[in-house]
Amino acid sequence: MKQNLTLAQTKILKITLVMAVIASLAIALAHATIVIVTLTIDPLTPKVNEPFQFSVFLETPLQVPVEDAILILEAKPKDGVTTEVTRIQLTEDAESPGTYRGELTPNKEGPWDFFFRDQTYKAEEANQHIEVLVGEENFADIEFIFPPTAIQSSNSWRTWLIWLVGLPLVAAIILTVFVLTKSTNESKPSA
Repeated sequence: MKQNLTLAQTKILKITLVMAVIASLAIALAHATIVIVTLTIDPLTPKVNEPFQFSVFLETPLQVPVEDAILILEAKPKDGVTTEVTRIQLTEDAESPGTYRGELTPNKEGPWDFFFRDQTYKAEEANQHIEVLVGEENFADIEFIFPPTAIQSSNSWRTWLIWLVGLPLVAAIILTVFVLTKSTNESKPSA
């Protein structure tokens, strides 16, 4: 026998769903998410002791440019000998939202390790290693992602507690309310 939801139950369901969506958005906005990155090198064949420019474009999976990011590059030759790291903080291009620019003057030929670090959030850091060739031609656009990488903080247990205990508890309470109101409505005699 098919039961229709009463007007009150429908209203409660709608309000609960809206509250759940708002709560999940607030939690999602508080943490880093996947970011799609496009690295462009100019010129495509960097030369030793000559500066070359590179730009990094950051966007979300919904193709929204990521603005106000704190993006750092740590570059060093992959020769197995060099331990000196060149650290560059990329600057955001004011005319192109989501685009960050930097410049490097390599002192050795061969493959270089570009270690990109997105330090926008204090409790999290997204990072990625990319190989760039000096003295050889690179791809026009090198695409990669910044996966969210949580760094343990003092409140990480709270996040787990919310997701593993709080969310199922709220779902159980909502389900109980629906079942009890449905039972109450069925037991009332119709006039």
